[in-house]
Amino acid sequence: LNKNLIAARQVFDEAYRIRVFRKDAFGIMENYACFGDYFLAAAQSDSAIFWYNRALDQSRAQAYPFMTRYCFAQLSKAHELGGNLFFALQMHRAYAAITDSLQTDQRTRQVTELELRFETMEKDRENSLLRQQKTEQQLVVSQQRVWMVALASAAFSILLLAFFVVQRNKQREAAKRDRK
Repeated sequence: LNKNLIAARQVFDEAYRIRVFRKDAFGIMENYACFGDYFLAAAQSDSAIFWYNRALDQSRAQAYPFMTRYCFAQLSKAHELGGNLFFALQMHRAYAAITDSLQTDQRTRQVTELELRFETMEKDRENSLLRQQKTEQQLVVSQQRVWMVALASAAFSILLLAFFVVQRNKQREAAKRDRK
């Protein structure tokens, strides 16, 4: 275990140097938590608490609630390891509170997403219904136009037929008069 801790410390130190060089605020914050994990594994609670507090401060500054939650959980363990059960309980309560907050946020996002999907489906359904009604109205108007054209054509045909019948009758009368 001791060899693994020494190797882990070397990896953490090298990662920390790289992240500082790159000015990677999230990476540095993660390294602070890794240092805390290292010292917690080495049963050095005071050092672990120091590094978790640094990570906690950074997570709050970076508005990174998942790291904040992790730090509170680990601080609870570190304080318990150090024998300070009062602070262990305080850190665990903070961990539970942020966990509840994150879960509430997640549920709120899920409910909002479901409401949005429902509203979208309702609007789509309404739009589909409106398109269907429009199509039906266009069909009715089209049928009415066909009937109007048919009626106008029939009326014109009847008038034309009546005109020919009247003309034919006039011709017959004129022919009868000419024969007399």
